[in-house]
Amino acid sequence: MVRCAGWRRSTLSFNPKAPTRVSITLSILSYLCAAAAAGSMVAGQGETPSTGTEAAQAPASERIFGRILEACSCSVSCPCNFGGHPNPHWFCDSLAFFEFQGGEIDKVALAGLHFAFAERSGNGATLYLDTRLSEAQRRALRRVANWILSLDGTPLVAVLTGPITIEFGQRELRASVAETDLALKATPLRGNDGVSALTVSRPWIFGPFPVTSSRKCVARTLHARAPGLSFDYGGTNANDAVFEFLPSQVR
Repeated sequence: MVRCAGWRRSTLSFNPKAPTRVSITLSILSYLCAAAAAGSMVAGQGETPSTGTEAAQAPASERIFGRILEACSCSVSCPCNFGGHPNPHWFCDSLAFFEFQGGEIDKVALAGLHFAFAERSGNGATLYLDTRLSEAQRRALRRVANWILSLDGTPLVAVLTGPITIEFGQRELRASVAETDLALKATPLRGNDGVSALTVSRPWIFGPFPVTSSRKCVARTLHARAPGLSFDYGGTNANDAVFEFLPSQVR
């Protein structure tokens, strides 16, 4: 999913079921065609996504980088990722699991650390921190998490803890938080040769958060019971994405 800057949703809460058939709707195609004709795909109110140029030009030792397994209630391939609005619902429920593979912030090394979000974008998010973190690691990850949520204007409503597990497989991707009711399982989409991955460069995920690329997937299981939020979906959009940014970008 993407969280378009400046877009807000109602606080009404209900628990719809997303369609299980994987499809790209005419509304998505219409949006993409219109955006292409206009010469750009701009989400929100005039903001453009970070190009990641700052991080790309910096020495590798100064970058923070990692991977996200994210899935939402939108149909495949999610118009939000291309600067559009949610489909088929007017809202976007999501889970996102972050795995840091390198970098440091506030003198804290981030490699091997994880956190997760359960959220309805623009409405509220619960942050999950791994129980195995030190106090300094928790403070560093909370700072990064708060910055990410600020990029799409989603307030943080709760912080919970539990052992976080993320598996980035070639044929299946899994993530969960033990001792909580949070689970995501996805499979990659394939090209017309049945082998090639379908990738997107610079998709909108968490507003202008600097995601460099995403392998498109379909969520087989998307389940959450979080404070003020409860959902179950299947056959919806998912992303196996790569991110990169500098500590100086974290506000």
